[in-house]
Amino acid sequence: MSNSTFVRCSDIACELGVTEETIYRWVRDGKFPKPLRLGLRKYVWLRKSVEVYFDERQLEAAEANEDKNL
Repeated sequence: MSNSTFVRCSDIACELGVTEETIYRWVRDGKFPKPLRLGLRKYVWLRKSVEVYFDERQLEAAEANEDKNL
C-alpha cells in the first residue's frame, strides 16, 4: 500500500483480490472499517485503519492455523 494517509477503495480491493462492491458490502455488514466521505461521491479509508484490519486478519488466520495443528 502507498505511503499516503488515505487509501481508495480500488486500491484496497486490488490488495485483497476482491471487487469494490465486496468492500462496500463488508462495510455494510460491519466486517470492514467505515470509510471517510470527502465529497458527494468520494470515499476513502485512513491507511492506518486498513493496516490494523489487515494485521488483525493475519493474526486470526495464524491463530486458526495454530489451532488446526494442535
